[in-house]
Amino acid sequence: MKIVVMAGTPIDSQLGEDLLNKHGYNDIVKVPILKNPVEQTTFQALEDEERENIIVKIIDELKEKDCGAIFVYCNSLSSVVDFDRLAEKMNISIITPMQMYRNLGLEYKYLAVMAANSHGLTGVENNLYVSNPRLRVLGLSMLELVKAIEEGNKPEQIVDDFNFKTLFNYFELTNVEAVVLGCTHFPYIKKELEKITKLPIIDVGVFMIESLKRKDI
Repeated sequence: MKIVVMAGTPIDSQLGEDLLNKHGYNDIVKVPILKNPVEQTTFQALEDEERENIIVKIIDELKEKDCGAIFVYCNSLSSVVDFDRLAEKMNISIITPMQMYRNLGLEYKYLAVMAANSHGLTGVENNLYVSNPRLRVLGLSMLELVKAIEEGNKPEQIVDDFNFKTLFNYFELTNVEAVVLGCTHFPYIKKELEKITKLPIIDVGVFMIESLKRKDI
């Protein structure tokens, strides 16, 4: 059965395929919705109906090609489209980052969330609050970080250029318990971030893979 990686740009589509390949999934169809992060952000600002119509058309075409599951590897995209409702309506398995956040909030009292843009950050926060309305969230919108990753800059260079050492020192000083990578681009620098902090860094892609396996896909 083919698994579709639906994402905002060709880069995060590729990152999603790489993640699936790492866990033994090889029959992959990549479906980037837009060409770059700026176009992606503009798409997210469309009216709800217009966005959904575009996604529905894509899903219809994928079902005709025997694609049995959709792996939405994009936080901001999954925050502005009701994929749970579309999955039921169109009778297809759809796994999104937002589904994972609804349980994550139970484990913590104070999280920092690094997102690509305000759409993604709002989606992550709202889903974290579903499970824990009292959760404290320190949110950051970092589209420039997405651009740096899309440009192919080395992880160590990015961590240095964005002065993440100072940012993570602030997280630690303010008693943040863990840092959520609220954009599917950001695991690209996870190993470098782990070198500068003792805080747990949460990659939601790991939880998405576990969800995929539970569905026997």
